Order: sequence, then structure tokens, then C-alpha cells
Amino acid sequence: MMLFRYINTLILLCVSTVAYSQVTLSETQVSDRPQDSAIITFYALGDWGTGYIKQEPVAIALERNVARIPQNKKTIPFVIGLGDNIYESGLPYHKTSDQLIYAWNDPEVFNAFENTFGQVYQRVTYQNAPIVFHVVPGNHDHDGNSQKKDKKYGDILLQESKGENLYPDWWKYYPIDHSLTKATDTNDFGEYVHLRTYADEHGLYKLTLPQKLDLPNQNVMMAVALDTQMLLEMYEEDEDETLEQHWAQLEKILTTHKNVPWKMIVGHHPIASWGIHGGAQGGLKGAFRYGIGIMQDLKDGDYKKFRKRLATVMKKHNVHLYLSGHDHNIQLIDLGQHELELLNLDAGYFQLVSGSAGKLSSVDKDHKAVAIYDKQHGFVRLDANKETCWIEFLSYDPNTGDDRSLGIWTLTKGAKRETQ
Repeated sequence: MMLFRYINTLILLCVSTVAYSQVTLSETQVSDRPQDSAIITFYALGDWGTGYIKQEPVAIALERNVARIPQNKKTIPFVIGLGDNIYESGLPYHKTSDQLIYAWNDPEVFNAFENTFGQVYQRVTYQNAPIVFHVVPGNHDHDGNSQKKDKKYGDILLQESKGENLYPDWWKYYPIDHSLTKATDTNDFGEYVHLRTYADEHGLYKLTLPQKLDLPNQNVMMAVALDTQMLLEMYEEDEDETLEQHWAQLEKILTTHKNVPWKMIVGHHPIASWGIHGGAQGGLKGAFRYGIGIMQDLKDGDYKKFRKRLATVMKKHNVHLYLSGHDHNIQLIDLGQHELELLNLDAGYFQLVSGSAGKLSSVDKDHKAVAIYDKQHGFVRLDANKETCWIEFLSYDPNTGDDRSLGIWTLTKGAKRETQ
């Protein structure tokens, strides 16, 4: 069931001493989206790593949607992957250093990549050119236990090095800070050894600082990748000093690119959701779950700290959109509504959840949202120029496999003004 909420005018408050803009949200028609060759087109999909069969309908729909993009684009379309790239526990982690060569050549690693990506998405091309997937991790990529010394964890460093080695024109993983290690981003076994050596000695926290995505045409839009599982664990472990390094790095990147019209932050865990992780599970099971508090749920105390801090950064740096997955549905939420007063944001900041590319779960529709879709797997298409961003929900026709539009909205920027 789709819920549509029309909001006439949304005002962005001014931040610091930088310019600000009025942003208007409106529902529109696909036919009204221009075909200008300068417009950037990209897709957002998350929670996709379930395997070939379950992912195939979404991949076919994506392939067919890309095929209908006009062939005169100045910028090749791309995809932003929002985490949980490989269910259920990420790539296998081999503890000791003498096992690294086996980890690099492990057929289980190759099969996991092929089953969730290679066999599924490599046929998605634009004018016979590869579509690059810019990928961030989710909790399942870490196995949810990345810093727990007594438990295994998914090897995200293999996702970075081996993934880019297997699919050099298709797969780019974020965030990894190569400057801390002896490794350069060579996507070979040597890089993997350097990354693992550093991580085994110092942990992953410092290695996963926020990183700007290597996107084309950044005079229109830019995006910064977070490893949100790391942030949640740092809050849980009271790693205050390293946490501040993460937030400082994020703010530094956003400040450097403050004049880019559309600034976006990309992570796995949402700061607003009406899905299962946001409190939608009812009955005794839901009461027990939310009563005890789970790190992966928005009502958890440490998760609330993450939500508030990220919202503060968005407001300070005029970031209009946060893209995430985690809940297995599609939602577009205005972060300025009263139900989200924890975030202390005004109308004009948005949470886009796109987490139904491989799994599906319900949404509590008693809450306000611009739009919600939770009945079929799908993904989101975004098109942007300097003034307007079009956001389209997409699913597929189970009979034909064709992509199917579920609704489209625009965010339109007004004239800039200087703060007083």
C-alpha cells in the first residue's frame, strides 16, 4: 500500500554563515522529468545481498530502467549500494595472518561475490559501459560483531580489496582510510595484507573514517559514505576519541564541498524509519524487543546518540538527504515532523530508506511519511541538476519483469541567500 503525503513548502533554516536555499517538495509525474543530457541519474538500493534468485527480479527491473535512459548522457549512471551486501554474515573472516593467502583465494569468498553481485548485476550497463556500484557496508557485512573479540566478524576488508579486484569496473567500496596504512588502493593481495595487518593491530574503527564517494560531475552533487555499524559500536564501547575523529572527518569533507548544490550522506542505518527497526513490530514480541533495547533498533540508547549527532551535522552543513537501508522497504520521510523531535530538525531535511532490493518487511503506516512502499521488492532512482532532484520509487511487474513506477517527487531549490 502506498501512502502519499503532499507538503506544499518546506523551509531550510540557514546554517552558520553559509548560503541557504528554500526547498519545495512536490509530487509529480514521470513524464514531467526532463531528459536533459546534463542531468545526473543514479540509483539507491540496499539490503540486497540475499543471493541470485531473490535479487534477480530487482536486477532485471534495474537493467530495463537503465536501458531506457537517453543515450546522450554526459555522465554514466551509477548505483549507490546501501549495505547488507552479503547475507547473513558477510565474507568469512580468517583470524591468523598465515591464513590471509587462503582468505584471498577462498572459493567461498568468490562464490559469495558471484552469487550476490557478479551473476546478478554485471549485465546492467549503459551504452555497453559498466555501471559502477558505490557500496557501503551494513551490519550483516560485519556480522554485527566486528569488534567483539570473542566472536567472528565479516571481513569488510575483503569486500574492499577483493571486490574491487574481481570487479574493477563495477565495484567501489567505502569507507576505508588508506592513509593510515602502508597500503595503496591497488586492489590486490598486498593491499589486503596491509589493511588486515593494521586492523588486527589497531582495530577497524580508525580505518573506517567517513570517505567522499568518487562520483562523476561533483559540481551538481556529492556524497559522503559512513560505516554506521562502526559508529554504533563506538557509541556502545564509549570510544569517544575515535568517534570524534569520525564526526570531524565528516564535517571536514562537507565543509570542503559546501558550495555543491546537492550534498548527501550515505550509510546503512537510518535516523528515521517506521519499519521494524523503527518500532513497527507489534505484540509481545515487539514489546520485548523494544523494551530490552537492541543496537540495531532506532530506540536503542546508543543508536539515539548516533541519530542526534548525524541530524546535527545535516543541519549545520545544509545536507538535504540521508540515504540508508536497514529496514526492508522504501520510505521517504520529512525529518522535520513533530514525531521526530529527537532530531531537532526543521522541515526540508529528508530520510530516504531504500532497503528492499533483496528482503522485504512491513512499515507502521500510522506515522507520517511522504511515501511508503513495503509490498514488493524495489529500489529508488534519483535524477539531479543544480536546482532539482527527482526521487522515484520503483518496483517490477511480476508477469513481465519490467520496472514499474510507484510514484515520483521533486525537491526543488529556490534562490540562495546569505545569512545575517
